[in-house]
Amino acid sequence: MVMVIEEHQQEVVVRKVGNSKGLTLPKASSAEVGDKFFIIQKADGTLILKPVRRPKRIKNVFADLDYSAYSDLEEEIVPFVGKEAD
Repeated sequence: MVMVIEEHQQEVVVRKVGNSKGLTLPKASSAEVGDKFFIIQKADGTLILKPVRRPKRIKNVFADLDYSAYSDLEEEIVPFVGKEAD
């Protein structure tokens, strides 16, 4: 589901950029210099710019964990087999 909170329509012009074509985005757009987009062209010629989402980095919630504080909670999950206990 896509929710559009506010939609603005503004005319832009296709320009020649080297051997390619380019669109200049208005300053008021939320795009920043260097942002990447997928461009989708529908059957009716409509162009859609979809931002490339970078994977979010997951914070290491255990980075500051003091493991020694929990040493008394260790469990024996796999029993010793052989001389590991020595």
